[in-house]
Amino acid sequence: MKLLQQNHQINFFTNNEDVVVSHPIISLLMERLAKFNLIPTYGQEMNASTGEKRQIFSMVNFEQTLKLDFPSHGIFLTSFAGPFDEFIELSMKVFSALQSCLPTKKGNRIAVLTSSFYKSDEQIYNELYKELFTYHVVQPFEWDNRIALRKEIEGYSEIVNSISTIRRGEVVAPFLNGGIPGDCIMFETDVNTLPQNGIARFTWDSLMSVVEALSREVRENNNRLTRYTSL
Repeated sequence: MKLLQQNHQINFFTNNEDVVVSHPIISLLMERLAKFNLIPTYGQEMNASTGEKRQIFSMVNFEQTLKLDFPSHGIFLTSFAGPFDEFIELSMKVFSALQSCLPTKKGNRIAVLTSSFYKSDEQIYNELYKELFTYHVVQPFEWDNRIALRKEIEGYSEIVNSISTIRRGEVVAPFLNGGIPGDCIMFETDVNTLPQNGIARFTWDSLMSVVEALSREVRENNNRLTRYTSL
C-alpha cells in the first residue's frame, strides 16, 4: 500500500477561559510562537447546553501543515505532514513556548493521536479485510476494525486507554486525487489518560513527560500495524 498522508495530534484538556481573543493574549502568543511561523486565525464554538457562542483563537503556519487551537476545553496541536517522531520533537518546543506564556496552566487529561492514509487496489483491500475479519462470503466497500484496551505502559504510573483502528472508506482530502472523493485505508492510534481522573493534575512539565510515555505506546501500536501496511 502507498502512504498518502500522516496526521498527528496532541490534546491537552484544560480550562481555556483565560485564553480570550484580546490584543494582550494574541500579542504574547505571536511573540513567543513566532519561530514556528504560526499566524493567528479565529473561529467560533457553541455551548451545546446554552447555545452561547464563543470566539476561539487558533494559529496556523503558512503551509497549513501545523495548527494550534485554543477551544474552551483544551489546547490542541495538530500536524498534517511529516513523520510522528518529528511531530513529537516539535511539540516539546511548542509546549515550552506556551509554558512561558501561560505558566500556571494545568490540565486533567492528555491524548496523543496519529492517523495514516494508504491507497491501494481492490485486491489488496480484500486481502486486508480477510486478515481482519472472519466473515469472508462478502466483500464490503466500507468497514471498521477497532480495538480498545486499558493497560499499563512503561514510564507512566496510571492505566491508559490504548485504541487502534483500521477502517476502509471514502475520503475527501487534498492529498487524495486532488480533493476528489477516493477509497483508502485509514490506520489510527489514540493513547490517552483516563477521563475518570478529572483532577487538573498535569502541569506543563508533566504534560511533556506524559506525552513522551504515551508516544512510546503510539509507536508500538503503529509498529504492530505494519504487518498490514506492508501488504
